[in-house]
Amino acid sequence: MRSSLFVSLVITCLFSSTIQAQKSKKELKGDKYFSVFYFEKAIEKYKKAPTLSLEGKRKLADSYKNLGNYQQAETLYETVVANADANPDDYYNYAYLL
Repeated sequence: MRSSLFVSLVITCLFSSTIQAQKSKKELKGDKYFSVFYFEKAIEKYKKAPTLSLEGKRKLADSYKNLGNYQQAETLYETVVANADANPDDYYNYAYLL
């Protein structure tokens, strides 16, 4: 029991670090600003990132939406929902902005 719990914990940690490794430093900085509701700063960092993960695009769209820039948010949500990994909230947010 104890060893299976340990193995699960190690696998979870490795998976988490792999996901973090896929994000650029600019995207991670944008995530930090987004988490404390500094949407203007988050947008600046996300826009400077060389590439954005699906989560990064989602947070950038949310930042635009929260600041009332619905046109930019709609454009980004369109790319998010085109991804096979889009979730139901993405479709809802996209439909809301149409």
